[in-house]
Amino acid sequence: MTYRDQAPATCPRCNVALDPGERGTLKCPECAGAFATDDIVREMLAELAGVLKHPPELVYGPHAKPGLLTCPRCVALMQSAELFTIAVDRCAVHGTWFDHEELGSALERALLVAEPVKEGMGSAKEAALVGGITLAEIAGIAWLIFLL
Repeated sequence: MTYRDQAPATCPRCNVALDPGERGTLKCPECAGAFATDDIVREMLAELAGVLKHPPELVYGPHAKPGLLTCPRCVALMQSAELFTIAVDRCAVHGTWFDHEELGSALERALLVAEPVKEGMGSAKEAALVGGITLAEIAGIAWLIFLL
């Protein structure tokens, strides 16, 4: 018997085979969506640690809309959730599906709610900009990790 976890993973949007990425990520060649485990997302938040006193916790909140996508790794229907106010689809066992640009947006929002390294900065976003890191670079960190 073959389980879905052993079968090639497919994009929950496009239904095409996902390309494997480093660190256990999966990428869609059609829609540029990506699937990542919670550990991978935590690594990305840790990349922001240079401008943050404390990287924000990875906490998924409830989202009002019902889940409509299936997990690329199993047959389970993913739950809709919010990560830093960005709506995502999450399988509690395998990870989170990020549509194109959702991961970068979530990391940008993480900066808006986090405490900056330097006292007197209005936000971590301001601290990052003063430190020479642009929001585009922060979003790029996330996608670079998927491309490695």
